[in-house]
Amino acid sequence: MGQVKDTLYLRNGQILVGELKKIELGIIQFDDDDLKILNIKINKVTGMSATKNIYKITTVSDREYLGTIHPSVNPRYVNFHITGDTITLFMDDISELNFINERFLQSLDGSLTLGYNYTRSSDIGRFNFDTQTSYKSERIGVELTSSVINTREEDTTYRERGNITLALNYYLNPAWYAIALASYQRNLELGIYRRLQEGLGIANNFVLRQHMKASIGLGVVLNQEFNADLTPSGSLVEIPLILQWNFFKFSDPNIQLSTSQVFYTSASQKGRFRLDGETRATWKVIQDLALTVTCYNNYDSQPPTENASKFDFGVVIGVSYIY
Repeated sequence: MGQVKDTLYLRNGQILVGELKKIELGIIQFDDDDLKILNIKINKVTGMSATKNIYKITTVSDREYLGTIHPSVNPRYVNFHITGDTITLFMDDISELNFINERFLQSLDGSLTLGYNYTRSSDIGRFNFDTQTSYKSERIGVELTSSVINTREEDTTYRERGNITLALNYYLNPAWYAIALASYQRNLELGIYRRLQEGLGIANNFVLRQHMKASIGLGVVLNQEFNADLTPSGSLVEIPLILQWNFFKFSDPNIQLSTSQVFYTSASQKGRFRLDGETRATWKVIQDLALTVTCYNNYDSQPPTENASKFDFGVVIGVSYIY
């Protein structure tokens, strides 16, 4: 006897058979047997069945359940079977859905972005590289991000900006999660030749809707900075306030907007304040390719290198492959 397949029932009468991957920000990701991976607006679906995997569902009312999905007699509702009980959910009330018993590599989501620009009059070229990879299980989320901007000026090529961050989230409940992170940063404009950062914090999803998510967090980080002379700063303690916002507009054009702004107050250097921010717009052109525009902003009231700029900003455009 063959393995039971997941099923989606669409509003236009079409039935898709395959594997339900996830639901996030109003989009159902479904691996159809004939059409490969599809991203379907949840308001186009009248029902679904997914019984071969265990799923974790988070609702817009900050409730979470673990179980399997069964059809309901009512259109746009599903019956969620949990241990010893069954609850009925309106599909638009599902904020996130992930199945948790798949292999590690199948659990990875992410994107790879490449871009290049060149001006002949100044003989300056810039190559940018950006990756985002995330993994989520029942209680743990891991995200690895990196970005690099290399600049070619006349016969010299140098790394102007760089960032690598590994963040580990532990979900206490749908609203609260603990954070642990480690990162490497480089920003020549602000006189940062190398910054190593380790931190702990806690955050709250104060907005959790079908098409929008926003969170605020507070923590403590430890920095080790090196200026233009590679002089070490020693260990510097900062208090970060973290604001994140994500919005998905699934009517044409298919655009996702997100911003992350982190405000730092130094506990080691009186009067020092910093801001690290990034705002990103992703326009999905075809199935796995998107046009990405990223705006970054950085401020440091006391940069470690003398006469370095206090403010840095820029716009990076690239083509992203989404996997």
